[in-house]
Amino acid sequence: MDIFTLDVMAEMLDSPLRFLSYVDKRTGYNEQLYAGHELTILALHLRQNLWIDTKYNMVSLDENIAASLDLAMLVRRGGAEGDRDPTGILTLYKGTPIDRLIRSIDENPNPKIVDLGFMLLTLGGDSLEAINHGLSQVAQKAREDGKLHDFSLGIEGDITGITIHSTDERFEVASPRLMTHCERRKYRHHAPTWFGICVWSADGGIRFGINLNSPWVYDEALEVATSGLKRPSKVSFKNGKVIIKKIGRNEPCTCGSGKKYKKCCLTKYV
Repeated sequence: MDIFTLDVMAEMLDSPLRFLSYVDKRTGYNEQLYAGHELTILALHLRQNLWIDTKYNMVSLDENIAASLDLAMLVRRGGAEGDRDPTGILTLYKGTPIDRLIRSIDENPNPKIVDLGFMLLTLGGDSLEAINHGLSQVAQKAREDGKLHDFSLGIEGDITGITIHSTDERFEVASPRLMTHCERRKYRHHAPTWFGICVWSADGGIRFGINLNSPWVYDEALEVATSGLKRPSKVSFKNGKVIIKKIGRNEPCTCGSGKKYKKCCLTKYV
């Protein structure tokens, strides 16, 4: 590491979440990655989010990988015409709900949701597409009818997950509702952690967040409360679009209220 490399890292990863997320990933691969210069590894991260399969003992990177980063820095520092950001993680979701979500976490680093930001920056394309879709859908539906709409997704083999509520209800009403939903989702998935956020219907911006982090233990009351709670169906893709199964109108509502779907939260994505 030299001061020039650090300077480039700080410029390309210009938010605390993105910078620290990269450092965390990079230090985890000290024994697996070989490159002639540290900037080659940074360029790989900017292209596809740094991830190396554990089945490989050593991965050697070609210096040509850094060409896109070199061009971006030439635009930024040399005044050349072109794109300031290499095509990849900085451009793929730019301007989308997931991008706005990450930026809002950066701007308001509440301890309850900072870990959510780090988790989002580790996800693969399928999970990010699903969250992107879910965010836009629940906010749109909340704007249209003024009711609460939500979206839940289990992540990384149910190690964790996220529930998103979109509602403009008073905090005193919205907060305990989100807490209850997250507790039941976490229990249903046997997950050690679970994140919950409430977003405004107007722009999908974060109102508040919940971070549940505790070992899963059997709980008789939660067993009863979640007995009719369906696990989120697997996300699939068709013609580039995210396909998420809807709940039937007469099925139990996913919030765990015990009421029929049509009598409770109406439209939910699971």
